[in-house]
Amino acid sequence: MIPTGETDADKFVRLHEMAHAKFTPAVDPGKLAAKYGLNVETMQVAEDARIHALLRLNDFERGGCCNAENVRNNIKYKLTLPNPEREIARMLLGSMYTSDHDLFVNEIKRARGNVRRAVMQAEKKEKLLNALTYVIGKFQGQVAPIIWEFMDEARNSAKPLRSRRKKMRFDNFTTNVARKFDEVFPEFPENFSDDEMKKLLNDARKREAMDRADGDKWGNMRGPVCPKLEEKSVNRKLSFIRKATDCGAVPINMHRYATDAAVFSSRRSVQGGTVLLDASGSMGIDVDDIKQFLKAAPHGTVAMYSGRGTEGALAIIGHAGKVISSKNLHKLREGMGGGNVVDGPALRWLAKRKGKKAWVSDGHVTGAGDVQTAAMIRESMLICKKAGIPRLDDIPEAIKAFGKT
Repeated sequence: MIPTGETDADKFVRLHEMAHAKFTPAVDPGKLAAKYGLNVETMQVAEDARIHALLRLNDFERGGCCNAENVRNNIKYKLTLPNPEREIARMLLGSMYTSDHDLFVNEIKRARGNVRRAVMQAEKKEKLLNALTYVIGKFQGQVAPIIWEFMDEARNSAKPLRSRRKKMRFDNFTTNVARKFDEVFPEFPENFSDDEMKKLLNDARKREAMDRADGDKWGNMRGPVCPKLEEKSVNRKLSFIRKATDCGAVPINMHRYATDAAVFSSRRSVQGGTVLLDASGSMGIDVDDIKQFLKAAPHGTVAMYSGRGTEGALAIIGHAGKVISSKNLHKLREGMGGGNVVDGPALRWLAKRKGKKAWVSDGHVTGAGDVQTAAMIRESMLICKKAGIPRLDDIPEAIKAFGKT
């Protein structure tokens, strides 16, 4: 699901995906990896590095789609995995020649300082410090030079566009970089204990099973949480509308007898539907925006969600003319995480709601650790398509869609 907004992150994602459509082989990743004898995950991040390098060679500005909080949560999550060096190095490789790369490096260094000051078991601290200390050095000393060499050759090409692409082909750039990465950061290191190796193999099998089933790694969602809805957003009389008709029991519109004879009246409840707000950091929805929407569309149900690490929450903040108080809304907004994490579970909840539905989001879906996969994007699109859920970019667009319900 490609975002359609005008933020720098939206523009970067659109450019990235268009470049993939132009330059990446249109072949199933599993078959492509088998053909060249590569690890699928490594091949995909190496291909991301090639795409960013090609964009950089063609004078596109360095862009990115992450913020510091997303990156910190991502690093914390990856440090809990059996092979954190490899997982963190994959972030560095996939973000080459983007502004995200510099952000990753800075946050890795910052995380190292936090681990050094933390009170924990000496063995665990040493393992985490080793992962954070050596990963940048190993990457910049052994993996990155291969990419720099390709870039230098492409820059020195006589015919810029055509010859640069030839120097940066999938079958020479991506394959060589992926093989070098697996050599420097092996999936199964030799120094692992039997227990660590067993856990790593089990995790690998789970990932393969999830990929085969087109599964996901969504975070765990709490909710829907229902805070106390203390304030009335609309008079009860406004929760229904009257329609003039030419049949009924008691005539109350006699002034219409000479025109359309619709002297009777029927009452119909206003159905507000359900709106799901993405409250992650990339959306930047503040409390004033939320209050504005609650005031404009008071009759339905309004919920917002976000997450941090591997956990997220969905909270209902407006329903049937009642809304959460401003004080509690501020507390709730501050307590919610800066990442997405639970887009899938939140959309599945929305799909089960009756009536009109909409999802206010930039389309950046992520799972546990605020990590995005192709399977998550596909599942989100499928949920929206089956349930007829339109995606709206921001609050003003949602007000236009729901403000007159």
